[in-house]
Amino acid sequence: MSVNLCMKGQAGVRGGEYAGISWFNEANFQKWLLKSPTKSDEFAYCKVCKCDIKARKSILKQHEQSLKHNINMNQIDENAIGITYASKNLDLDKDVRIAELKLSAMLATNNLSLKLIDTLTPLLKNVFHDSRIAQNLWCHHEKAKQIVVKRLGDSFLDTLNNLLKKPGCFFSLIMDETTDISMKKQCGITVIYYNENKNKIITDFIDLIELEGGSAIHLYNALKFSIVSYIMLNHTCSRIFLPLSMIYIGTKAKQTLESMNNVNLFEKTQFFNTILNFYIELVNKIKEKFVFDDRIFELLNIVEPTFAQSFKVQTLTHVLEGFPILYQFLDDIEAVNNEWRQFVLLNYKDFDINCADKFWTEVFELRIVHGNTLFPNLKIIINFLMVLPFSNASVERVFSNLKNIKTDKTNLLQTNTIKGILATKKGISTNGGCVKFKPSQEMLMRPIWD
Repeated sequence: MSVNLCMKGQAGVRGGEYAGISWFNEANFQKWLLKSPTKSDEFAYCKVCKCDIKARKSILKQHEQSLKHNINMNQIDENAIGITYASKNLDLDKDVRIAELKLSAMLATNNLSLKLIDTLTPLLKNVFHDSRIAQNLWCHHEKAKQIVVKRLGDSFLDTLNNLLKKPGCFFSLIMDETTDISMKKQCGITVIYYNENKNKIITDFIDLIELEGGSAIHLYNALKFSIVSYIMLNHTCSRIFLPLSMIYIGTKAKQTLESMNNVNLFEKTQFFNTILNFYIELVNKIKEKFVFDDRIFELLNIVEPTFAQSFKVQTLTHVLEGFPILYQFLDDIEAVNNEWRQFVLLNYKDFDINCADKFWTEVFELRIVHGNTLFPNLKIIINFLMVLPFSNASVERVFSNLKNIKTDKTNLLQTNTIKGILATKKGISTNGGCVKFKPSQEMLMRPIWD
C-alpha cells in the first residue's frame, strides 16, 4: 500500500520536504519502511527497528543512517545469508541420502555383499574428489543394511500394505516352506492382487518368516503372524504352447541333438512329438489327482475370454451366490447383469482373447463419457476371481532369489535382513531399476536406527 506522506497544510515545499511524495516507493526506504499501524499519515513505521518515525524525508534519512538501524539491518542480512546456506546444506543432505540409498539398492538388487560398500564409499571419494556429494558420503556396511531393511524394504512393504487395506481390494496369500543353506526353516509368502493404478493383476513378495518347524501348525502360526503384522503374476497363458522345436528337453539333450548332423527333419519331428506326448500324459496323470468337477471351476469359467464371449452364462447370480462377500461392493444384481449383457455385445476382434489377464485389462480400460469405467461392477467380480490362488510358483521364485542371496559366504544373514533385500529387489525392479528409481521424501526421511 502507498500512502501520501506530505505534512498537513500547504501543498508546496515545507521545511525542506516535498509535499505529495510517497516515501514508500523510494529505493532506500522500500526494504524497511511501512505505514504506521497506530498513528496518522504523518508517521511511518520502521519494521526493522519496530518504531514510528515522522514521515519527513530528512528524518527518514537520519533514521536510516543511525547506528541502531544499521545494526538491525546487518543482522537481517546475516540471517538471510544463513538461511541461504542452510537451504543449500539441506539440498546437499538430500542428495547424499539419495546417493547412499541408490548405492545400497544397487548392491541388494545384484546379490552383492553389502560389505562392498566399505570399499565403494572411499573409492568414490577418491575418484570424484570434486563432487560435494561423494565427499559427504558416509556409508558403511551396517548402515547400508539398515537402509535396505528400514528405508527401502519397509517402505515398499508399507506401500503394498496400504494398497491391500483399501476397501474392495481382494487378494490371496500363497505360502511355502524351505530350508536354506544355514539350515534355517523359513516360510515365504507372496500375494496376488489387483493393482488399481496399473490396471492389472500383480503378484508381489510380502513376507519371509523364520519357522520353528515344518508342521502344519507351524505354517499356520506363521501365516497368522504375517496377517496380524500386515493385515494386511505375470504368467504364461496355459492355452498357448510352444512350437515343437522349442519344447524343453533338457540342456544336455539339446546339446547332443545339435551336435548330431545326420538327423533329418522327420526324425527330429518324431522325437519332439514323443516328448510332447510324454508331457501330455504327465499332465493327464496330474489331472487325475485333482477334483475338477468342483463348483468353483464352474464359477471361474466366465474369466476365460472365449467362454465369456459365447454368452452361455446369461446371468452372474450364481457367482454372487458362490461368493456372497461380493454383494458388499456391488450396486445391485440387476446392474451386474445389465453390465454382463452389455459386455457380450462388444466386438471381440478389438481385444486380445489369447490371455485372460490381457483381455480383461483391455476391457476395463473402456470408459464412458465422464471418464468412469464402462463396467464398474463387472470389474469387481472378475478381479476377485482373478486373484484366487492357483499355485505356489510365485513363492518358489522367492526361494530362487533366496539361494542367490544366501551363499557360503553370506549364510549368516538374519531373516529380517533377507526380507529387506527381497522387498528392495522387487520394489526397485518395479520402479525401473536403480538408475531410474526416484525415492519419495517419506522414504528419504525414514529412520534407519531403532
